[in-house]
Amino acid sequence: MAPRSHVPGFFVRGARRGFVALLLFGVACGSELPEPTQKAQVVVAAVDGRPLDACSRAPQLEVRGLELEPAVAGLRLFGGAVSSYANGRLRRGEVIGALAGREVPLSVWSAGDAVVARPGALLAPGEEYSLAVLQRGVIASLVVAEEGAPVLSRLWPPHVHPRGSLIYCLATDRVDDGSDDALGDDEGALFDALDDVELPPFGIAAEWRPGVGDEGIARGECATLIPREDLPEGFVVPPQTSSGLLFDPAPIAVVAEDAPKAGAECGEDRAALAQGCAVFEGAELVVELDRPSAWFVSGASERGEENVSWWGIASPPSLTIPAFEPLREYDIVAYRFDERGRSVRGDVRLSAGEPRPRVVINEVLSDPLGPEPQGEWIELVNVGTAPAFLEGWVLEDGGGPTPLPAVELPVGAFGLIVARDYSASAGDDVVPLPTAVPLVVERVGHRGLTNGGEPLRLVDATGRVVSAVPALAARKAGVSIARRDPWSRDEVDGFGPHAAPGASPGGPNTVD
Repeated sequence: MAPRSHVPGFFVRGARRGFVALLLFGVACGSELPEPTQKAQVVVAAVDGRPLDACSRAPQLEVRGLELEPAVAGLRLFGGAVSSYANGRLRRGEVIGALAGREVPLSVWSAGDAVVARPGALLAPGEEYSLAVLQRGVIASLVVAEEGAPVLSRLWPPHVHPRGSLIYCLATDRVDDGSDDALGDDEGALFDALDDVELPPFGIAAEWRPGVGDEGIARGECATLIPREDLPEGFVVPPQTSSGLLFDPAPIAVVAEDAPKAGAECGEDRAALAQGCAVFEGAELVVELDRPSAWFVSGASERGEENVSWWGIASPPSLTIPAFEPLREYDIVAYRFDERGRSVRGDVRLSAGEPRPRVVINEVLSDPLGPEPQGEWIELVNVGTAPAFLEGWVLEDGGGPTPLPAVELPVGAFGLIVARDYSASAGDDVVPLPTAVPLVVERVGHRGLTNGGEPLRLVDATGRVVSAVPALAARKAGVSIARRDPWSRDEVDGFGPHAAPGASPGGPNTVD
């Protein structure tokens, strides 16, 4: 549905912020919207043919019977019904504050004699929405159907180059576990059957490729959308659906820039890999980075006995990829996508090192439901490939170091730092799992843990900081601060409040 050459404009609006971006073809930003010359019959229809009272979560709507220029500039979408008072103000070209707070981001363009609109975010199932035009008022009501197709969300890039690619995934908050089809045969097959699509509003043809690269990394979870021609600068909009999958409708900014940056020069102890510098530290592949990027990595051992697959977003200074086996040689293939979606492939053969421990601070309960400081604890987990001997290790808080006991923490084991007078039964706090290794100290922290948050550091016997937690305040009593993943960075966004029941001492975390 490509717009004709006389297109009056293409608007991309953000809720509560006015216009986020505007491509002009004759409409001046901030200009007064002209009053329609006649009250023609207005017809609103969903392009996919669904009724407006059972529409998709990302409907594409066609509006006919309006003058194109004022309609493109003045179309609005609001959550809920619009009162008669608010509608009267809309007819005068005004959006009252209460209504502005319910405005939904909207992409609007014209095609032939119709105005086309897509929400910039998924609509909520079962909810009502109101479509309106400034100086005309509400023209249609929508109700979103409860049932919904699986949603493809854009993982990368944040903005796309005219010759860049787009990566969409069914789940953007997890990394591949190494299987070829982590979602199962049926859902993985959805990606194999994806149809080629056109990207509105300019009708740019694009093709799908399951997974990433020739190896199909993340196949069954992600797919690469590759435009067949250069994208026009400004914005494009994702397709509505493809082979039963629904796209997150957020518009994509198209930004041209100079040639891609060259990768950093790697030292003698590092191997160049997709413009990064890679080295094995034990059985963990560490790639040094100079800018944010998306990585899709596969590794096959020399005799094909061990295969590793990893994907995710990485930020400087480095990304760490676990799951390799110690003392094995791997042929590694990596695809790196820069912040505009341009990709570079790298191939290298590297050998994983000796087994070694990797201990991280995984969870902190500073505000128990029971008495303080007796109910406080800090959880460690060894996600390395060798046992950790904690003799000589210390936990540092704002008050100083707390020596840890000379205890062995096996591979995969959880350890719980608790005071000698620790008791979970004194309140309604979650009781530790019996498999947790007790790490008994005189007091957790120098003077107990601060509910308002304080930095914590785990220091090994050589004096090296092996893990840290930033100063994060407890959300409420009985709810721990939990690491989102044992491999998350020691930064604020790597942690969050634990989901119900509030903590998991001695077991994996679930973060809200």
